[in-house]
Amino acid sequence: MAKLCKLTMLPGSATAEYANGTVLIDALEEVGVMLPSPCGGKGFCAKCLVKASGALSKPSESENRIIENHEGYRLACQARVEGDVHVSCEIKCDHDGRFRAVKKPDRAGLAVDIGTTSVQVSLKISQNESILLGDFLNPQRRYGHDVISRIAAAKNANAAIDMSRRIRNVIKSMALRSLEEMCFPTDIIDRIVISGNTTMLYLFFGINVAALGENPYRAEYKDINSFQPEDVGMKEFARAELKSMPIFSAFVGGDVVGGFSLSHIGSRKKNTFYIDLGTNGEIVFVNSIGEIRATSCAMGPALEGMNISCGMSAGDGAIIHARLDRDRLIYDMIGDGEPVGISGTALIDITALLLEVGGISCRGNISPLETVLPYPAQIVNGDKGKNIRIRGDIVLTQEDIRNLQLAKAASLAASQMLLEDSGCKAEEVEQVIISGALGRNLNIRNFKKLGFIPDFPNAEYKIAGNTSLEAAEHACSEDDFLRQAQMLRDRMSEVVLAGQDSFRRRFINALDFPHTCT
Repeated sequence: MAKLCKLTMLPGSATAEYANGTVLIDALEEVGVMLPSPCGGKGFCAKCLVKASGALSKPSESENRIIENHEGYRLACQARVEGDVHVSCEIKCDHDGRFRAVKKPDRAGLAVDIGTTSVQVSLKISQNESILLGDFLNPQRRYGHDVISRIAAAKNANAAIDMSRRIRNVIKSMALRSLEEMCFPTDIIDRIVISGNTTMLYLFFGINVAALGENPYRAEYKDINSFQPEDVGMKEFARAELKSMPIFSAFVGGDVVGGFSLSHIGSRKKNTFYIDLGTNGEIVFVNSIGEIRATSCAMGPALEGMNISCGMSAGDGAIIHARLDRDRLIYDMIGDGEPVGISGTALIDITALLLEVGGISCRGNISPLETVLPYPAQIVNGDKGKNIRIRGDIVLTQEDIRNLQLAKAASLAASQMLLEDSGCKAEEVEQVIISGALGRNLNIRNFKKLGFIPDFPNAEYKIAGNTSLEAAEHACSEDDFLRQAQMLRDRMSEVVLAGQDSFRRRFINALDFPHTCT
């Protein structure tokens, strides 16, 4: 049996036991302390600095560079518990004053969007008002960054139980702590609505995910309505009804059904192309006579910064935009001070700019070392070949570019297959809706320039943001929304890409960036 180590929280003396080698940030999540980690645990953003002492692993060289001016502190995403540990961790959560100004409602709904990479929780307090309670990385990430990895991990019954327990605990802890800060009783919550892709929903509710990962990739349960809060470890909200957004298929989940429903209900009939960008890319096409087709593709977490060497979510310290100003590379970032990483939207901008100035070829190869780039960008030698230094220690590696190419190739090939099955030409598409958290800061011109989706010359583009969370919020306050979403779901037909030779050929052909980029 693995040695158990005791972690004591200060102030106070709350304790918990963990297996030797547990990463400190994971241990803290277990007791409801959610530290920010926008870099995904890669150890460069320094947002999870915590005062800790005791038997912790020796700091790496990279961690030492960050903590050398913070005596007694460690990076929680890097330090491992190797014995008894004391942690001083007073969390400040004033949420920019949003909580203090909220008047207690008679009733409220708890809306949750469980993404593969990140999770958002909000409180729906009226028909037109909601409050974001938290936005944090999915604690299941230790089992893999994509749904396929987590489905594979869940073959081990203990791992499946652990993934369910972790996601339930962090959502509950976030909700309870937020309600306590607002001085709201738990019984004002009369409805909880969970949204997410099919795998995330199954893992939350404790449903076996095996059939999702085996041909013919079936979603055995599409309407999850028989659970009570106490069934998912949320007995504190026993008075609430627990709902899930309706699921369409193994890889087109409640997040897409809900988001598409938001955009479609009550809208004018148009040839509409809807894409939800994330670790999975889900695409829906509806034509002017109301026929709906849907498909999905694995894009990986590149656009969310999680498999990019200096990638991070769009939080403090993240570069979110880049542009050229004469011979200089100019950036926009969140927060003050020096940037520490790049978000998915910045990755798109920077790649498009590097293609334009010759820093990258259309095949995605980094140019020779002597190539002159806009200041301060520079091509340098790295541990595994050439890198492009963007600013300071922030670099873009050849592998980063390849990961972006994989994401864009999957997106483009899936889009082409969906249109072909629909019998619709790109010039006939009238409306393009881009959803997902990435959309909040997305530069449409650069996104189109890299070839993530076909060229729709006659379409109007709309950035919709996180429609998965928004749909859950609607379902919290509108009794009819779930029923309408189910009706739209039942009209969908699936375009299956798995095992299709034509998809593989399109994917390979889509790996290169368009020649119009240069």
